[in-house]
Amino acid sequence: MKRRRTGLFVFVLLLSISAVSVLGTALFVNSGKNKSKSSGKLTIVTSFYPVYISAMNVTDGADVDLENLTEPSTGCLHDYTLTPKDMKLLSTADIFLVNGGGIENFLTDVAESYPNLKIIDLSRNFTDEELEQIHEAGGETDEQGEANAHYWMSVTLLKTQVDTMAKGLADADPANASLYQSNAEAYEKELEGLQAKEKKVAGKLSNAVIFHAAFYYLCQDLNCQVAYTLDLDEERQVSAGETRDTADALKTMSNPVILAEKTYGQEMAERMQTETGCKVIYLDPLTRSNGNYEKDAYLKGMEENLAKIEAAIGQ
Repeated sequence: MKRRRTGLFVFVLLLSISAVSVLGTALFVNSGKNKSKSSGKLTIVTSFYPVYISAMNVTDGADVDLENLTEPSTGCLHDYTLTPKDMKLLSTADIFLVNGGGIENFLTDVAESYPNLKIIDLSRNFTDEELEQIHEAGGETDEQGEANAHYWMSVTLLKTQVDTMAKGLADADPANASLYQSNAEAYEKELEGLQAKEKKVAGKLSNAVIFHAAFYYLCQDLNCQVAYTLDLDEERQVSAGETRDTADALKTMSNPVILAEKTYGQEMAERMQTETGCKVIYLDPLTRSNGNYEKDAYLKGMEENLAKIEAAIGQ
């Protein structure tokens, strides 16, 4: 009898802890919702840094609350799991701006949990020509079965995303529709200026091996052929076969170059540099703020990438 009572006691205790946990989460989320309604402002939440910078430009001057869901150091969201803090923020949101293309793998859960939340997917209005560009870059699936949705690294694709953002916000917030549209047009002109700078670099780098799938889109803008892609991140274990294929690709190039993100690609890049004598150019995929939450952060980041390429190829 004692054993049965002990088992029953443990079961009841665990059930109580679970109930308290669920109730606590619900209260946490609802407290944010009540706070949002009392503020009276439209709350716009972006999924991560690249979307946030575009939204800063499009919503400039509008009386709205603009928030970013993830921490500045998060980077890409491929394996991101929503936290209670994220849930609270989304419960206060009226609009959720997302990059799309599969980067926000939690979107289905968000839609089910917050049926009244308007989700604006910035990947929905690409032209047929842009879709072909995305397909070439592995926009549906790559070798690992993941989509290459780093659209912001192509200025051409980002311009379309900015336009989609402005139209979506205008539909959701008619009072600020003209402001969103004029802001988007102004930002797109700045992006066109960035495209003009890209044209000066285009063709100077004929081909490259890349250590981040995001750089495929930059290579497309610069008319640079991608000889091999080795997508590295903090959890990536590189196989012996991939190491051999990377070296083989570099050895077939007349002027071998690696484009890598220093955070995750430096060790492998230095190994390949020793083995093949290739050049290594460390670029920023612009997924983290590095403390820069300014409207021109994307423009400056891309200009710095272009300057690094020009300096490395000596032209």
